[in-house]
Amino acid sequence: SLNIFVERQLLGGMTQKVDLATVTPATKTLVSTTVVSWDPNLLREAPVITQPGGLTFVAIDRQNGVPASTVIVVRQTYSDATTADVSVPISLYYPTLQVLNVTGTPVTLNPQTSLYEQVVRIVNTTMFPLISYSVSVPSLPAGVTLKSASGLKADGTPFVSGITDLAPGAETSLILEYFSTDAKTFASPELKLLLFQASSMPTPQGTLLAASQVRAVTGYIGRIYVQFPSTTAATYWIQYRDAATEAWHTSTVPVLGTGESISWMDNGLPKTASVPTASRTYQVLMAKPGAMAMMADTPASPTVPSTSAPAPVPVPSAVSTPAGSASSGGGGGGGAVSPWFLGSLFLLLARRYYRRGLLTTLGCGALLLVSLLAPRPAQAADFEQSITVSAMELVNVRVTATLHDSSTVAPALTPLANRTYLNGYNRVDSSGNLGEGAPGLLTRTGNFGFTSSSQVNPTAGTLALSQILPPTAQYYTGSSSHTKAAPEIRYMLMRRDSHGVRFGAEARAGQINFIQDDVRSLAANATVVTDTYQLGGVVPPPGPYANGYSVVPFTPRIGDIPTRTLTTASTTIQGSRNFKTKGWLMRFGGVWRLYDRPTLQVEFHGGAALVDVHSEFSVQESLGTSTVSGLLVQGSGARSARNLGWYAGGNACWLVTKNWGLVGGIDRLDAGKFTVNSPAASIRLDLSHAMVLNLGVRRTF
Repeated sequence: SLNIFVERQLLGGMTQKVDLATVTPATKTLVSTTVVSWDPNLLREAPVITQPGGLTFVAIDRQNGVPASTVIVVRQTYSDATTADVSVPISLYYPTLQVLNVTGTPVTLNPQTSLYEQVVRIVNTTMFPLISYSVSVPSLPAGVTLKSASGLKADGTPFVSGITDLAPGAETSLILEYFSTDAKTFASPELKLLLFQASSMPTPQGTLLAASQVRAVTGYIGRIYVQFPSTTAATYWIQYRDAATEAWHTSTVPVLGTGESISWMDNGLPKTASVPTASRTYQVLMAKPGAMAMMADTPASPTVPSTSAPAPVPVPSAVSTPAGSASSGGGGGGGAVSPWFLGSLFLLLARRYYRRGLLTTLGCGALLLVSLLAPRPAQAADFEQSITVSAMELVNVRVTATLHDSSTVAPALTPLANRTYLNGYNRVDSSGNLGEGAPGLLTRTGNFGFTSSSQVNPTAGTLALSQILPPTAQYYTGSSSHTKAAPEIRYMLMRRDSHGVRFGAEARAGQINFIQDDVRSLAANATVVTDTYQLGGVVPPPGPYANGYSVVPFTPRIGDIPTRTLTTASTTIQGSRNFKTKGWLMRFGGVWRLYDRPTLQVEFHGGAALVDVHSEFSVQESLGTSTVSGLLVQGSGARSARNLGWYAGGNACWLVTKNWGLVGGIDRLDAGKFTVNSPAASIRLDLSHAMVLNLGVRRTF
């Protein structure tokens, strides 16, 4: 019996073949070989005898960077019936796979691509160069796909391939991109590192997109994005080079078309061999549908490690079609001024010089036309539509009332006039103040009356009669405490520009329902007219007293030419004020999305507002002072009107699902003022400082 040792060093996960016939003694003839012992903890399956002297085995995959060793014992039987045990000591070396997003913690969202990212680092802690390797994702959460997959294994497991070799001690980082159908975050999936020999991918066949359809821009945190339009189910290959003299290289990650614009991020491995340079240019090849790379479950045949440099990984080439390319050096902006900025500046100037009106409307129209209709590459036409149904309420609406009762005037001061007051009267007799022609009686009358004895001043021998003149000024200011919520519908069309910013237009139509009822006692200053009449020695009866025309000689007769005084007195106004307004608020403007995440969107909007309302009012007031009361002022009126103004504000949308969300917002509205007049009073509805509150549901499609 002989003991023979054959030592091997290899990478974990690789298939190894050993020819044991070379260790057979020259004096012996090998008849058969059997496996005596092996370690199932370090070998994937039982070693296989492929020929009398051949041994094939596969070490298990590990990614912790810790070496391991084991021994396979094989027994050789010779023609002379003797045997020999061959020990094959094996030293196994493993690279390290580190998940920088700690496993179990949420992945990170990239708002530019709407994809979640997971960063992994691969460190070659072995003595061998890693010529070909990949990272697979054996299990994904429901509704989550690996968008940056280089291909699929035979069992459907997606994988990402490394496209550059790793020398011993070298390391590289890969960014894995995931798409979640419900837009919700999820924990970092488990990963598996697989090692292979140098491999090649099939040469993609297809047609290059036109240069005008491909654009490279600088976006989120300085990353380079290649944007191009796509066709549903078509497969696209991104080709790149860092100099015009270089051959085109093809990314190992195919892109499946969605029928919309695609933003493809280039941040180096695993998509491209290195991070983008300022001179890197791109072109896009459209291949046939379903042209996804596939990978076999069984690793490639082993090779004995050597110190020579590994062969380069073959790069697929494309069918040549005359086309240009997109460069990443310009940052996508080209120095152009943002249409949104121009429109906003115009709106600001319009607001500065005109509170509302034609300029505001023209500014909004210019903003929308420039933003939506300006020529852009086809890949920028990434549209989003939504409809929002909400409850709308106007707040900070002001209502003011002004009395201007022209029917209530001071009594005339001309001779032989009938004078009526709130607390009495002094009238001309039908005969012209008796008319008997008796001396002194032509300026005296017995047709007078008063309500209170306090109006008589016995010492001065006078009678005071008073009249209140309604204040011809604003006496009431109300707020929007009685506004009612009404429905509003909003249509919004948005698109993503070359920098990934969403902007667009909106159209809104909502009802206005405002009712103001008020019965409070109000205070105001009014003019009190006091006319003093000479009694001429007459002692009137106690008040209240009322007399008419009489020819009886002894009837009390007083003077009928008064002395007038005007005073300003505090007036108490009691009664009711009723104001109703119904109509429509229509708005048309621009929208800019400031914050865009899968669960939350924040937007700013502004534009022109058109208010079409019908207003009705009625007032019934009673005025009085500390000395006189009883003046009634009543009136009513109605008016329909339209006003053009502006609005600006913001809203936030909490996305419950990808297409449904709850929206709340607040806007500043300036729609001018509406005045409704009547002979007795006028009411003004002030919408120049109104606020609009909204709460509703949004459907995006």
